[in-house]
Amino acid sequence: LEPRRLSLDDVNPLHRPLLVYLIVLGIKMAAGLLLRALGYQRIVSNKTGVTGWYKPAVDPASAKLLPMIFFHGIAPAGLVLYLPMVLLGLATDGRAVFLFENDSISCRMSFEALTEESTVEGVTELLDRYLDPDTELSLVGHSFGSCQLTWLLHAPALRHRIRQFVLMDPVTILLSDPDVMVNFLY
Repeated sequence: LEPRRLSLDDVNPLHRPLLVYLIVLGIKMAAGLLLRALGYQRIVSNKTGVTGWYKPAVDPASAKLLPMIFFHGIAPAGLVLYLPMVLLGLATDGRAVFLFENDSISCRMSFEALTEESTVEGVTELLDRYLDPDTELSLVGHSFGSCQLTWLLHAPALRHRIRQFVLMDPVTILLSDPDVMVNFLY
């Protein structure tokens, strides 16, 4: 048997050709144009650099629904692969929607990953900028995005606001399963 030591094993990164990163950048730019055409606006935290997209509720009736906060998993171009699921399924009822990006897991030439504290601080800043500070929230995360949801759930500033918590294929729970860990990390 070969032991798997999640935080002790050496990391052996594989670099992709520059062309791959340029193609991903082009795809992300096209997705950004689509999101703008659909009424989303690009948002950036002034304090920590957390980035994402925001679309307000479309009418007073849908404004009564819980705003959806979405975090994606590991995917080339980040949110792009999730847009069909979000735009044609999760966000069709007109509620306010926040789509947060994680550049460090999006095949982007980025060498800095946000910490738990900076992610929570940036998300809190953006939510307070566009919503009333007492607005209750619906959190949705897929795969690696469940890690950020767990951070938000444990954050004293947001814990009391969370009313729905949806985990799709959650890494935060399933990473203890040896098969998932081997497939995900090795």
